[in-house]
Amino acid sequence: MCKQFSDAHTSTFAQATAAQYLRAGRMPGTLANVRKVYGERARVMGAALARELGDAVEFTQPQGGLFFWARLTGKGGKIKDAGEFAKRAIEQGVAFVPGAPFYAKDPDVATFRLSFATADVLKIEEGVGRLGEDGLRIENPPLVFWRRPRSKFPTPRLLQGPGSRSAQIQAPGFEQPLSLARA
Repeated sequence: MCKQFSDAHTSTFAQATAAQYLRAGRMPGTLANVRKVYGERARVMGAALARELGDAVEFTQPQGGLFFWARLTGKGGKIKDAGEFAKRAIEQGVAFVPGAPFYAKDPDVATFRLSFATADVLKIEEGVGRLGEDGLRIENPPLVFWRRPRSKFPTPRLLQGPGSRSAQIQAPGFEQPLSLARA
């Protein structure tokens, strides 16, 4: 309730700044630039999705906005669950939003939303490329899916652990093992 009262309107300073900007006539140039930048990002993402994921995904190229709404097809026995696909993507450092939570009724678990709002074209190419890499090929996963994250640092080693109330981890670069205890 307190936040609602404090956010009841835009500050006077922000309103005055916006009014001055609009009076200066700079908005058309800004909009042209924004449309150009977001248009290029959308085109790059669409091309990358088609190239990297092929018929495993379907989407309509956006004509505006900041997002792609896509659907996993499951063609060729490939994955159809966007929630599972999102988990794999996170392991590769790529994030997107599964679509099921956007449905009021009868969610489609194959849908997902990708944003091109904050990533430049190089990051979009890299991110979509990671979605098509070995660990994220949209093929049926093995029974146990694990892929070591790419890192220039060695992976820590578990010295004692599962089943006990504490664990010791030998982290590379540390002389003493790190001890962890469960509450």
